[in-house]
Amino acid sequence: QITALNRNSEFLRSAIQSTPDQNVNFHNPTAIPEPENRAISLQQLKDVRNYIEEYCIAESWTGARLLDGGTTGIWTQVPLTPETVNLYDAADKIIKKATESYECSFVELIAEAPQPTTYFVSHWWGEPISDFVACLQQHVNDRAIGVQDDETGDFDGEGAFYWVCAYANNQWALSKDVTYDPRESSFQKAIDMARGGLTIIDREGVVFTRIWCSFETYCLLNRSDATKQIVPIQADVDHAEKFTYDFYTAQAYEVEGMAT
Repeated sequence: QITALNRNSEFLRSAIQSTPDQNVNFHNPTAIPEPENRAISLQQLKDVRNYIEEYCIAESWTGARLLDGGTTGIWTQVPLTPETVNLYDAADKIIKKATESYECSFVELIAEAPQPTTYFVSHWWGEPISDFVACLQQHVNDRAIGVQDDETGDFDGEGAFYWVCAYANNQWALSKDVTYDPRESSFQKAIDMARGGLTIIDREGVVFTRIWCSFETYCLLNRSDATKQIVPIQADVDHAEKFTYDFYTAQAYEVEGMAT
């Protein structure tokens, strides 16, 4: 079983602010040539979220947003909060800044060894990272992955790695990972390796308007081992040997009168 290397906000801070020759305590990135082996753990994602919580307000981050809900087509810079930082913001303020000196993927920066894909995650970059992490925490809890905390009841997700394109792909050499033929892309390779898939539904449901997300769902559900029926998540049912596909959202809703 592979154990993820967890890097806290101080590690990310050092990577973002220092060049390699300035940071004597910084480790060299781990070369992981196969993009399907650049998945990320829940704890590593929480480290990103924690970094956002620590520095977003302190550094007065701003991000590009459409005015008036997008009706005008005009973009403007708005103040960000930890609850509104999305992956577009994080790619600019964390992922690219931390990897610029090395021109590697974010996972290669924080991992000590290859982290093969357990679950492929399809999502829209515009959903808040805090929502994204909350959805994966719920998935870990539902699937009982890792060790359960006696106080919170949450599982730690140890041993599972989620393939998320922004962290897995090398943002400095995207042509190597995002190919002309999508069937040869890093996305397809990760889908082929995954034992399950997730779609994270943002609060506005924008994910359903993205053709690439639809393509990912198509590829996942058309795997030869994909279950073609809805199977409820139950604690007494072993899903370990089955390909699973789950949908999660941070938006509260009701199903048949039951708050969810």
